[in-house]
Amino acid sequence: MAFMYGAAAARAPPLPPPHLPPHLTLLLISLLLLVLVLTCRLARHPRPLHLVLRQQKSSLDIFGPARLRTPLEAVAVRRGLLPPATCEAALRDLRGDAIDWQTHRHEEHPTVDAELCDALPWLDDVLAASLPGLLGALGHIYGVDPRTLWLREAFCVKYDASTTGHRQRLSLGRQAGLETHRDSSVFSFVIPLTDATKDHCGGGTTFDGRRGPELVPGDCLLFCGRRLHGAEPVRRGQRYVVAGFVDLRVGLLDLRRLSKQLHLLDPRATCSSCRCVPPLAARTHHLEVLGAQPPRTRLLFPRSELPRPYLLSTVRELERRTGRCGRALVACVAARRVHLPWVDLEPLVAGCAAHLAGDSGAVDAATRRFVACALGATRKAVVTNGRTSAAAP
Repeated sequence: MAFMYGAAAARAPPLPPPHLPPHLTLLLISLLLLVLVLTCRLARHPRPLHLVLRQQKSSLDIFGPARLRTPLEAVAVRRGLLPPATCEAALRDLRGDAIDWQTHRHEEHPTVDAELCDALPWLDDVLAASLPGLLGALGHIYGVDPRTLWLREAFCVKYDASTTGHRQRLSLGRQAGLETHRDSSVFSFVIPLTDATKDHCGGGTTFDGRRGPELVPGDCLLFCGRRLHGAEPVRRGQRYVVAGFVDLRVGLLDLRRLSKQLHLLDPRATCSSCRCVPPLAARTHHLEVLGAQPPRTRLLFPRSELPRPYLLSTVRELERRTGRCGRALVACVAARRVHLPWVDLEPLVAGCAAHLAGDSGAVDAATRRFVACALGATRKAVVTNGRTSAAAP
């Protein structure tokens, strides 16, 4: 009997698959659609970074994930670098017709910008006075010697909400935002001049799909330039910022340490100048763009030229280190009496020597501007306790 019962059970038709009631099916579809909509909204409005450390004494806030894999992952804000009155005066000048806005100064990721020393010389003077503290904050956050940091470029950027997209109507001198990218500098900074609650709607710097810290006019955002970042489009009004690139001039061992930290942060991290580098040569090339020259055989002491020697901040740093100013500074450079570790001064030395010899044809444009900045400042070097400051005659 048991055998017959088992055979009958084996010949029984299979049970039909279970069916969900219609209302449960609609509920599941609604939940899936809700998750999809929330995911799209979070993608459009990324989460902000979290505050990791606040230093009241130095007005420095450090943002990032709860656990930093490397110091390069941190994003810092130097509160109140520029006074509100300075930001308002800069906005009045930038909104005028005297600024020569350009769109071809940067090849890979162009912006509507103007070099600060040409557009607002007085603001360049203010920034040069604040730069030592700014470089000191960079050295404190990322563990580098501030004396090895040099300002490569500082420029004003304009974002206009009358355009849509990142590159649309860039040829007409208008741009709403900037696509995600990596800078060619080791470190970068952004100083907003406009108020996000009054002057414009939208905008701001993003990092890896997350919104950057909330800034007020005059705050300075500090970060690793090789980190993936971008500028959100402005939806209303105009946004003005001062951006800057900071180069590093250190030895090969420090470059390797920094390169390891950078690859730990992002293994695919490159800059605009090493996009087409083969994978096998990527590490060597990465060291080169960090500040070392291409090695010929064995380069134990990599050196690189001084970026933009005509910047006022660079001239003042040379005055501070040599105790000379004006023509005496030019003669000191021409006589090779300036020692900057890991910096190749030979192009500047040759240009200054040619200027003193009266051979204007052998002076390049950068050295000519450096000499004009050193001679045109008309300041007296006042040496007190081993420190050099500038005072008007």
